[in-house]
Amino acid sequence: GEGNNQRNVDFVARMCAWLRALGRPFIWGGDFQMAPHLLGEIGALQLLKADIHESGTSTMIQGSHTIDYWVVDQRLSKYVTKVWARQTSLATHRVVRLEMAGKEQADYLRIVKPPKLPMRRKSRLPKVDEP
Repeated sequence: GEGNNQRNVDFVARMCAWLRALGRPFIWGGDFQMAPHLLGEIGALQLLKADIHESGTSTMIQGSHTIDYWVVDQRLSKYVTKVWARQTSLATHRVVRLEMAGKEQADYLRIVKPPKLPMRRKSRLPKVDEP
């Protein structure tokens, strides 16, 4: 992985700002290009009030690096029951899966929708009353 170089730190900072602006519990998974402890060292976990959930095994096919994992809002962390890496057809990484349990998770998980599109311009056609 790239580690905590400036490009990665900038990306993490932008994501942290976006997640905080949403103001909702979140689950953020990905190829972070840095070991989990480095994400903690740059302050992302404290800023987001989040925990890292990793598989405990290397996520790279070549080498012993863990750079693919989940960052989970602390309000949701207690519902994480299992994290594991599994082999796929990908040439470089193992896929990291996250399993959650509990009825309460349904109260927290929501799809974030994009902002509404701008209003349409008023039609130039005359309004016709329906009979």
